[in-house]
Amino acid sequence: MLLIRKILNIDTATMMMTIRHIGFLIFFMLFSLISFAQYDFQIWANAEINKELTKDLSISFSEELRLENNARDANVWFSDIGLNYEINKNIEVAFAYRYINEAELNYTSKHHRFYGSLSINEKINRFQLSYRIRYQQKYSEIFSSEDGKIPSDDLRNRIKLEYNIRKCKLTPSASYELYYKLNYRDRRFRKAKYTLGVEYKTTMDHKFGVYYRIEQELNRNSAMIYSIVGITYAYKF
Repeated sequence: MLLIRKILNIDTATMMMTIRHIGFLIFFMLFSLISFAQYDFQIWANAEINKELTKDLSISFSEELRLENNARDANVWFSDIGLNYEINKNIEVAFAYRYINEAELNYTSKHHRFYGSLSINEKINRFQLSYRIRYQQKYSEIFSSEDGKIPSDDLRNRIKLEYNIRKCKLTPSASYELYYKLNYRDRRFRKAKYTLGVEYKTTMDHKFGVYYRIEQELNRNSAMIYSIVGITYAYKF
């Protein structure tokens, strides 16, 4: 962690200017990508509860609904349960299971996802920089996918930057996440996510958030780009 501090030992003004430049670059990249891709607008809503089991161990449960096809159809909804363990104030591991329902034309497909992740966090002045690596494996029920019980494996890498505004309950953030498909016959980068968001803590127990996300399919002939508005709520006890 000391090495990260030395490498990133810059003042707040310099970091803000750097973030601004990165934001403009991402905007122009996304604008050019949208010009050559199919497009869909979606709304995602997520509610989560967290329970501390010990000082370092907690359990979480969440439900999410996703409106697709220009936010007209409730095509995806899932339940997620997981364990989170803080190794120390900078490092955390998590393991979880997700049960997914996905509406198709004439039926609902069902999927099971298992994943584990490692997160590293570091505070730099009023910024918090975090990196998360996650391995996930998804199984589709036998009639829900042409691959049947063959799992789909992904490795996800996410970098996130948050800013703690002095004397303010709002916390803005920006993140980038890249998916790499690990299946032996289809190894490739397959998806990227660009997210800008803000969270609001009413108390220590309740937290609300909104975000805007661009999700871009990679290495496909007819790639989709999804424009997503997300709403989140979390309760911790």
